[in-house]
Amino acid sequence: MLGKIFWVRYAGDGSRKELNYLQKKYAYGITVKADGKDHFEIKSVAYPRRTLHLKKNDSNKYQVRTTINDKECALQRVFIRITGGTPISPKVEYIELQGTEFTTGKTVVERVKV
Repeated sequence: MLGKIFWVRYAGDGSRKELNYLQKKYAYGITVKADGKDHFEIKSVAYPRRTLHLKKNDSNKYQVRTTINDKECALQRVFIRITGGTPISPKVEYIELQGTEFTTGKTVVERVKV
């Protein structure tokens, strides 16, 4: 199953544009797998080594969790820096993850070279 992913046109007017089939399937999409009640594993098709976990939190709301710089965090933002390539095979310079650490409430950022 592929999740809903979109482009944000920062270089233009900031509008959102949905990905086409090939972009979802081979470059920018995600796979989602149910892993028990109210728990889903999410992986990027471009960088499947990092698993995200969608779970209900203490307030009974869904939240994406992952490890960022060896700290358990609530994921707030994912940014993918692309510096060329083709629509099917982009040249990804890095993926930046930003989240809030559960124990301290501090913002944690990690850049992953791809």
